[in-house]
Amino acid sequence: MKSSSTPLVLLVEAAKADGSLPYWAARWHDGDQYPKRRLGRAWLTPTGSRHAKPDGKTYGNRGQWTQRRGRVPDGVLDERAAIELAKKERLERRERLAAEAAERARLTRSFRALAREWQAYMVKIGKHKPSTAYDVACTLVEPGVTYKRREGESHGIVMRLLGDTPAHVVTAADVEEVFDEYEELGRSGRTINKVREQLRAIFNYGIDPRRGWHLEANPAALTDRRQVNNAGGVRYFEIAQVEAIAHAAAAGKWRVATRSAYDRSPLTVEQEQEENDQLADLVRVAAYTGLRQGELVVLQWSDINFKEKTATVERALSDSTITAPKSGKTRVVPVGTPALSALKRLKARPNFAGPDDYVFATLAGDRSDASALRRRYNLARDAAGVPALTFHGLRHTAASLLIRKMDVQVVKTIMGHASIKTTERYLHAVRAADLVDKVTEAFTLEPQTEEERLAEQLLALDPEARERLLEQLGAAA
Repeated sequence: MKSSSTPLVLLVEAAKADGSLPYWAARWHDGDQYPKRRLGRAWLTPTGSRHAKPDGKTYGNRGQWTQRRGRVPDGVLDERAAIELAKKERLERRERLAAEAAERARLTRSFRALAREWQAYMVKIGKHKPSTAYDVACTLVEPGVTYKRREGESHGIVMRLLGDTPAHVVTAADVEEVFDEYEELGRSGRTINKVREQLRAIFNYGIDPRRGWHLEANPAALTDRRQVNNAGGVRYFEIAQVEAIAHAAAAGKWRVATRSAYDRSPLTVEQEQEENDQLADLVRVAAYTGLRQGELVVLQWSDINFKEKTATVERALSDSTITAPKSGKTRVVPVGTPALSALKRLKARPNFAGPDDYVFATLAGDRSDASALRRRYNLARDAAGVPALTFHGLRHTAASLLIRKMDVQVVKTIMGHASIKTTERYLHAVRAADLVDKVTEAFTLEPQTEEERLAEQLLALDPEARERLLEQLGAAA
């Protein structure tokens, strides 16, 4: 038989020798298969029969069938109708097989496969910057993977509990079990909520009909957010504490004890002091502008406008890759006198002060290493004896101090917050002590006139004394 992607119509003789019509059947080549379908009774008659069409087309291996005369009745097929029906049968079979394959894939494709596909897609379209991608990778890490730059192995909770489960059968209860394990490890509500949002995004990707996963529900969306304790508000430094850290940095108290200055060359001592002073001024700029650490380490002198007293933030470091700022938008930050003075001191250095040089450069002119910067800051902070806030606490400090004097919307713009709700977290910094005068004014009567004061005194006297005072006032008048 000839193989073709086009259906080949064949003849099948009637099962009974009762004079009934034969059957059309279709067979075609489909991959490594040759499907065959019976189509229906054929409008044919034995060759030589009185019902045969004169000069009609013959069929069969021996030409034993000939086209039949007359109009084709309902329920019977001529050759053209048989070919059309065969094409339809082939198309329907292919669609059915494709649907069955998709369903089998849906039933067998695991959450792990879905998560990995989503993970790669978000990086591909640029929705996950390197730092976000790293954060997601930590959530979706396989159990037993060795920690980066430290000892121990990851728990891999998400993949251990959900990884091998078909994505379409994961339930809200399964997701809750993940959260329960995080809680047993002492993870905060904020951490669990972050994991919850990542799982929600993964399942939303699977629900999207364009992705081919055909998920019908998002089990993570059916779970409850964990309560986050914000009773203490955002912690931040006061100005005196910022200066204490800066002074500790300038004094080199962050350095590990080494040989005395007398045992080192003058050049070495000078370079160390340059590093000390830069760390001190970096702390001040961070606390008095609110720039993120990733924005500070890639800040260039061309971004600083000393005349306008502004800094333009148009790039940031994200896990060793320079990208756009976290908000995705360039912003211009006003630079007040404390931060401006620090920048002027840095600008006065003998080298690396050109437009394309980094503001906070290493001795070799490279940009500062973020991990080394955090380590130095922590040492200077501890030496200053202030609360153990992270480097990001300097950004919290800027927002908390600004909101005492500025409108929330203005602070949002300066800080580059995506949502006003983020800025409102700092409203607690408007200290009650700063509002005492306004509260006193609110609960104090307006100043009295002389007549009102006299009337109040008269009402306070007993009747006889009041009469005597009125007589005296009358006589005086």
